[in-house]
Amino acid sequence: MKDLLVSIIVPVYNTECYVADCINSILAQTYPFWELIVVDDGSSDASGSICDDYAEKDRRIQCYHQENQGVSSARNLGIQCAKGEYLLFVDSDDMITPRLLETAVTYMKEENLDLLYFNLDMIVEKKEGKEPLTVWEPKNKIESFQLSGSKERVAYILDEYLEFNACYFLCNKFFRLNLVKAKGIYFESGVRMGEDIGFLIQYLLYAHKVKGISEVLSWYRIRYGSAMNKDNTKIFWLDDFVSLLKGVWRHRKKAGISCGSFNTIFMKVMDNQYQKRESRREYRDAVKQLERKNRPFFIWQTCEALLHPFRFIRAFGKSMGKRKWKDNLFALGYLILPGKAERKA
Repeated sequence: MKDLLVSIIVPVYNTECYVADCINSILAQTYPFWELIVVDDGSSDASGSICDDYAEKDRRIQCYHQENQGVSSARNLGIQCAKGEYLLFVDSDDMITPRLLETAVTYMKEENLDLLYFNLDMIVEKKEGKEPLTVWEPKNKIESFQLSGSKERVAYILDEYLEFNACYFLCNKFFRLNLVKAKGIYFESGVRMGEDIGFLIQYLLYAHKVKGISEVLSWYRIRYGSAMNKDNTKIFWLDDFVSLLKGVWRHRKKAGISCGSFNTIFMKVMDNQYQKRESRREYRDAVKQLERKNRPFFIWQTCEALLHPFRFIRAFGKSMGKRKWKDNLFALGYLILPGKAERKA
């Protein structure tokens, strides 16, 4: 196998109890041709100094420090500094199996893939301790997708990516770095949750060949008190996802995606998040919290969807299409006629 360099980006913020395990799992790789780009995002604990110690001992490790700007900014800096053929993102509290790089590079090279996704094990930590290890199974044990045009890519995003249980995870995906850089794909800064989704959809708009395998190659940790578990992020979820989809919209024309296809993706992403809300009231509160800069885009895309009911059938099937149309009508009402919509809800 030709020595193809893998760039591994690890954003770090106050994970002094975990970051050494993360880096050690990378050092244990059976495939030795990698560079590790650690970005300390203004940690106030010993995380930064731990990373510096590793960088002094192994020349493949680079450690950068910046003021706290969020995980998206840290990953974007890592992309700018990366020089490899392939790209892997690992969170600083996660770990990877020893054969991840070897396995992924073999598949990517031999099958000329743009994206490989694989299985992962999840460690869920609670205040009282850890839950048993849980396997997150992909929808398909092993399957390849040839995405020869924009229609095939949109179909894959709607029917596979957004239906795949682990779709929003970044840590179980292996990318081509030159595709990321050539198309100007980056993480949306300033969002509080869901930044992975915008990046992945942008990437899939350009991918030609995708493969999924069932082999477990990564360990994903959900920590008590982590961003995805904080209740105070709930009210901002809609605002963040509108921001992320505005980032996807900027790639629409370059990727040859029609306005109607984008609108269907918009609806599907919004509905996936709506289904996670505990009640329509929670959805209403999120709509009310939309920042002014995001309201016109949300209203425009929601109106587009309501004017084209067949897109609901395409996204959700005939039986669910009418119900989803009604949900979107209520969402629009919360912004335009908040009093009447609230009484109806």
